Amino acid sequence: MFRAARPDDFTQIIRLYRQLNPDDPVLEDGSDVDAFQRILGSPGLRLFVLDLDGIVVATTYLNVIPNLSRSASPYAVIENVVVEESRRGNSLRASA
Repeated sequence: MFRAARPDDFTQIIRLYRQLNPDDPVLEDGSDVDAFQRILGSPGLRLFVLDLDGIVVATTYLNVIPNLSRSASPYAVIENVVVEESRRGNSLRASA
């Protein structure tokens, strides 16, 4: 199921980000948890996950940005797209 990330997804999302950037340091001061909570609480940011049977196997981040051009239409940027290493190159089928 493709869905919005929830607070209890933190550990599984961090696991995926470590696959994306294995050299990133492990943060032990809680700043990663604080950032995660700020992301979830920010109206212009959306963090999504692909949940297969309770396991987060992919994640992505959608930033919706206000804009003054194009009749003040917002635009979006997709960042940090990560798929579980063992599932890369395979078809991800999620039930709706």
